[in-house]
Amino acid sequence: MLLPETLTSYLSGIHGRQLDDLLIMLDRTNQGHSMFRGIAHDLSNASQALCMGAPAVQAGDIEPDKWLAMTRWVDEKMNRAAAVVRDFGTHGEDEDRPVLVQEVLSVTHDWQQLQRAQPVGHIQWNASPDLLPVRASDRRLRQVLLALISNAKEAVGEQREAKISIEASPSDNGVTIAVQDSGTGIDSAIRDQIFDAFFSTKDPELHVGLGLTVARYSAESWGGSIEIDETEDGGTRVSLSLPYWTKRQRDV
Repeated sequence: MLLPETLTSYLSGIHGRQLDDLLIMLDRTNQGHSMFRGIAHDLSNASQALCMGAPAVQAGDIEPDKWLAMTRWVDEKMNRAAAVVRDFGTHGEDEDRPVLVQEVLSVTHDWQQLQRAQPVGHIQWNASPDLLPVRASDRRLRQVLLALISNAKEAVGEQREAKISIEASPSDNGVTIAVQDSGTGIDSAIRDQIFDAFFSTKDPELHVGLGLTVARYSAESWGGSIEIDETEDGGTRVSLSLPYWTKRQRDV
């Protein structure tokens, strides 16, 4: 394993796009690992359902309709597990393309259920209808949103009336996706550091401190921006603004 000093020395030797790609890959790998426990839970439940259901079918103790519903449920769990492993296990360049925010949010809504931290309350999702395509990478946009949602979940912790909302709405030149939580907000003493690579106030065994770094780089590379504000109730609102898709070439 690389020691911190060795890793720092290595990183100091690379710059520009190569460094950005490395940080994206590290963040993607860390996120994938954090979701594998959820995937294992899904697959374990699916395996138990099949093992218990098959003998019941043979003995005639379960109705065909119930067995069919069970196999569909198992199929959904296994397909989700395969999709997540395929997405986070593949490293390569994420090309800009026209991305439908509603579709990315739909997949993110499903995948975030695999994350470690789950708030007591429900997450509210709201996307304006007929949003036009934005400039982004659908795979990396999911990565960014999952990181922001994970941050929001940890911010609310075990609050009895935890509130997290994800909203997508049209802006002047594109779409704004806002992730808001009812947590304790961001300490003013560290506000200037939250976008720094490897900066984190959380358990270093679970977090590498790259979520917001990748979020800002991604937004700016797509021609957008990211802003973090305090809400009226002391929580945090992260606004990711993305431009509408236009037929311009990506800057090299």
